[in-house]
Amino acid sequence: MVYSLILFKKSILAEKIDFLNQKNRVLKKSIFCKKLPSLLTQAIKLYEEKIGAYQQEEHCLRETGEHIIELVEQLPRSIREYKHALRRELDKVNKRLYREEENRLMREKIIDEKKDTVNMLSSRVEDMFCQLQMCERERDTLC
Repeated sequence: MVYSLILFKKSILAEKIDFLNQKNRVLKKSIFCKKLPSLLTQAIKLYEEKIGAYQQEEHCLRETGEHIIELVEQLPRSIREYKHALRRELDKVNKRLYREEENRLMREKIIDEKKDTVNMLSSRVEDMFCQLQMCERERDTLC
């Protein structure tokens, strides 16, 4: 929108310059008008400066547009790369969580086995204690 407006203003100024140049040529031929051609020349210079400014603005807009187009063209590739990087990170995290879960389950299994061993040994100790008490009673009765 802005770019087309600049081109439109530029074309209007070019038409004004052509018109003023024609008037300037006609007035230079006239003997009676001596100051008017210099005023027209100044107006032409002013319009040419405006056209130069519009051309510079047009150039800047073109460069900006080209840069934006490059960025937009690079965007899908950047998104794909970012998506792949996220997937790799997610895979790493999932593997780590899986290993941690395996380790936790292994520790729980070992703890359960140790509890069973302790219970079994405790039961044996109780049995031995009972046998010891029976042996002591027998000894006391024999003595």
